[in-house]
Amino acid sequence: MILVMIAVIFMTNVLGRHWDFEEMNRISQTIQSPFPSVWMSVVNYFAVCVMSAIAMAFVMGGSIFKINEAEKSGAWGGFMVGVIFFITTLILFANSDKVVKSDVPMLAIAKEVNPIFATLYAFVIFGLIFNTVFSLYYALGKRFAAGSEKRFKFFVTAFSLSGFLVSFMGFRQLVAVMYPVIGYMGLLMLVVLVVASYRKKAKIRKEKEIRNHLLAIVEKAYDPDQDLTPQDKEKAEQLRDASIIDNQTLREDSHAQVRQELGIDEK
Repeated sequence: MILVMIAVIFMTNVLGRHWDFEEMNRISQTIQSPFPSVWMSVVNYFAVCVMSAIAMAFVMGGSIFKINEAEKSGAWGGFMVGVIFFITTLILFANSDKVVKSDVPMLAIAKEVNPIFATLYAFVIFGLIFNTVFSLYYALGKRFAAGSEKRFKFFVTAFSLSGFLVSFMGFRQLVAVMYPVIGYMGLLMLVVLVVASYRKKAKIRKEKEIRNHLLAIVEKAYDPDQDLTPQDKEKAEQLRDASIIDNQTLREDSHAQVRQELGIDEK
């Protein structure tokens, strides 16, 4: 939905208009930034995105059995987000004079398209913010709850109410304070992720080979034209033992993956 709405704003507000780059650049220079350079702002915002998405990225990526698919999905998702940010940046830059004092710049631009469109856009933005924040509260609540459903509900409720109260600071003030802080934390997270992925590169490659080999064996069990030999069963057991995933979980997930690929309903 947000992709369609940004595309509508881009086509109606940016395409076909006269671009006075000198004037837009002059106005942009008057906007105060908490960072000394634009590149630092870019890196910081990227780190903010990492921090806000990392919780659900781990959950969603971990639910994909094929590591190759998880890698490709992450790459495509990152590319699409990059395109969205690029288009959004063009829209904001083209309307520097109109959004320089706006707390929610894109919403101010959406009003020029159509008042009803702007209202719908506001609801979509609220939904995106709620979805992002709640996923973080959910993951945080799970960690604090330590398996207790009662404590989980308490912590999620407490975190949600705290976030709601903090939001009354004012969007501009909240962003000016929290984005740099979260960004610096995100930079630390990026360093940890890069170092960890480099150090565990061999283990990741090995796990990828284990899962692909295991899937090839499991596929034989569902193929009426092939026989699953005792050697195949023994090899599958060895692969499950060598994996970092629990044996029973790996068994269930590998069969579920093959059934999904072959279009077999689970009975």
